[in-house]
Amino acid sequence: MSILDDKLRGKFGQGLSANDFSNKHKSLVENIERLNPFEIQIANFFYYLGNGTITGNSSRCYAIIVNDTATTQHFITTTIGGEAMFAVIFFNNDNSVIGRLFQGRNGYTDPLVNQQIIPPQSCAYYVVNGLINFGGIILRKKQNMFDYLQNILSEFLIQTPTLAENDKYYFANGTIQNNSKRKYAIYNIANTDNLRVSTVIGGSAMPAIVYLNASNQAVGWERVVPDGVVDYVSNFMLTIPSTATKMILNCLKVNNYSVYKIGTFTKAVSIQQLEVERQRITNIENQLKILLGLTVLHLGTSIPEGSLYPTVGPARLGGTGINLAVGSSMMRISRQDGTIDGLAWENVAYSLMHTDSEKRNMISNWANLNLANKPVSLTQAQIDKIISCSFENKVLPYLDGRLPEPNYWAIDHGRNDNLSSDTDAQFLANPVVRNDRRTYIGAMNYLIDLILSYKPYAKIFIVGHYENTLFRRVTIAQQSIADRYNIPILDMWNYTGFSQEKILGSNAKWNQSPWNLYIPSGQNLNEDMTRLRYYCPDGIHPFTDTSGKTLTRLCDIYTKLLSQKIV
Repeated sequence: MSILDDKLRGKFGQGLSANDFSNKHKSLVENIERLNPFEIQIANFFYYLGNGTITGNSSRCYAIIVNDTATTQHFITTTIGGEAMFAVIFFNNDNSVIGRLFQGRNGYTDPLVNQQIIPPQSCAYYVVNGLINFGGIILRKKQNMFDYLQNILSEFLIQTPTLAENDKYYFANGTIQNNSKRKYAIYNIANTDNLRVSTVIGGSAMPAIVYLNASNQAVGWERVVPDGVVDYVSNFMLTIPSTATKMILNCLKVNNYSVYKIGTFTKAVSIQQLEVERQRITNIENQLKILLGLTVLHLGTSIPEGSLYPTVGPARLGGTGINLAVGSSMMRISRQDGTIDGLAWENVAYSLMHTDSEKRNMISNWANLNLANKPVSLTQAQIDKIISCSFENKVLPYLDGRLPEPNYWAIDHGRNDNLSSDTDAQFLANPVVRNDRRTYIGAMNYLIDLILSYKPYAKIFIVGHYENTLFRRVTIAQQSIADRYNIPILDMWNYTGFSQEKILGSNAKWNQSPWNLYIPSGQNLNEDMTRLRYYCPDGIHPFTDTSGKTLTRLCDIYTKLLSQKIV
């Protein structure tokens, strides 16, 4: 529930009808659109195939969402991978597949951010698949604020069933089966009721809902899953048979069930109470106007490219993230003396601050470049990527009108610019030539000046490196740039805990996955891991933690700092 939900429920109890709003109060909210995260239950380690069956997979998850898009627009944020994986699968009331959206590609992970879902006409519910380690699934709902208020104020919880029993459940045919791990509840209903239920079921013999007529004969059922699968039924809108007088709600014994009934109430409230709520709604309106237009364009390295916080953070706040980060990229174009010999070829080739002509000249002269691990020749895909990485191709279109201007520019570079050829003094010094692209600070100056020359009122902020004990000079340089331009910096290093302190007893992890895939040369396996190594198994990338906990941590921190310091 949102804060608004809680406050209004607490204030008015069962609900407030449309008649209780004067035209004046209604006009305050009727044209405001809402786009906020909506709570859904996600089942991990399973996903739905395109034919509607469920299969196990340790890296995937799914959520089931009731189709209420007649009055509400749905937007999903998720990531998929592999051609057997569809982002969205639509079902009708008979649990038959009636459509699919966004098929994955083998060898790729495809992020979908704030993608609007328009179900087929006969869709009763749809499944959203996702990858656990890439932020899971976010559902957002956008609707007229006044309609939204009426919906939440007219819902109330049916707290007491007519009968509830443990260690038993109902078959779809209406017979009762003993089972120590299950339970059921009976509710009296009418086919005119608008009911939503939440429960947890498991096994093909266990429907979520069984309908009985006045003679206690089964007249219908809804929602079944295969054996071995646990299904989280969340806010499921019922389709009640015309002859049904009772509803059986099955549930796993260790879980809870709930039933909401939607109706209309005419509880009297005073104008003073409405005025209090009017002010609360006005405050929400002001915040929504900020968040609904929020677009953050993110530039950076492989850390933001694969860590998902550039898209999840804005999405959680009601906006959109444009993630243009490129793995292995630098800001600077060379060492301070202008040489590139021996540098990693990707660092140089993907540098952001080259011009388009400099990229093309590099490609033309590729055979003569002395770069570490350089491929003998470039594929067309590599050529295209190198050219796309110039600031003239990556940044300028958002400044000169070819692409929509973002509300915010996030610069998340620094880690790859930390070349060993620089002393601390050299790395941290302001270059003699202010915009000397051969240095990190000079390249940052060049980029920021470029943005401000086109858009003097552009809102720019720096995303600080996630740690400041191993590469402290990176965060010092980032802070100095933020101070000079008087722009915000998200000091991620103060919140992640990715330090060089050891975690007692963590040495056993060296022989476990995923840490055993990234053991440093000469590592003493009896030595405990640093916190940075524990959270980022390869020592650099948060997404190498296959549990997804490190990614979740970064997304939480980034969202918090984005909301506190930027929007």
